[in-house]
Amino acid sequence: MNALYNQAPLFKSGKYNILASGKSLKHVLQKTTTQDGVILSNLGRNGRSIKQTGYLLDDQVSGINKQCQTIEDFLDGQPYQLSDSHGFTYEHTVMISFNRKTLNRSGARWKMLYEIQYLQLLTE
Repeated sequence: MNALYNQAPLFKSGKYNILASGKSLKHVLQKTTTQDGVILSNLGRNGRSIKQTGYLLDDQVSGINKQCQTIEDFLDGQPYQLSDSHGFTYEHTVMISFNRKTLNRSGARWKMLYEIQYLQLLTE
């Protein structure tokens, strides 16, 4: 199974890696003169940051550009589901950035490295 974004197999031409950060708490630490010495103020939770790296393959540069345009169409601020080949699913993810990296020949094909940043929104 390939990575899917909004059920679309955008990354089927090459390998990829998805790294999701853990959930975290927004907080403020305040020093006090009490026995504890510190008060923790809970300010809610942060969204999860997700980074995807990988490469796209095609026989022509125009094919790479077409794949990139299809991915860039999801830079619309809308939340979608991101799924990977291991069965992990990240609901309510917004694509924040898509960065094209190097474009090189890989044998008879073209290979372009990329990096995508997502933010998984909180739904609670």
